[in-house]
Amino acid sequence: MGRRDGGGDEGSGRGRERREEAELLETVRDALRGLAAVPEDGLDDALDAAASTLAAAPAGPQAASRALLRAAEELVRRAWENGWQPADVVRLIRREPEA
Repeated sequence: MGRRDGGGDEGSGRGRERREEAELLETVRDALRGLAAVPEDGLDDALDAAASTLAAAPAGPQAASRALLRAAEELVRRAWENGWQPADVVRLIRREPEA
């Protein structure tokens, strides 16, 4: 258990970094949820806005990269747990766009 006298990790620089990274991960998750709701014709603008938000994160670009990677790993893990298989990707890519 962490100490309450300020000697634990929460009061340290590393504790602050962890909080910032957790907040940034939540920002990434929010952005991804938002992108999922954007109509295709507005996707470029929405992607630009999401990228700008992440680029301006106080935690810095390396933290933003780590948060994006972690969010992607979570999405793939959840998809896998729900029955997705890598062959599904090939099938989706090869499928002709509906006209």
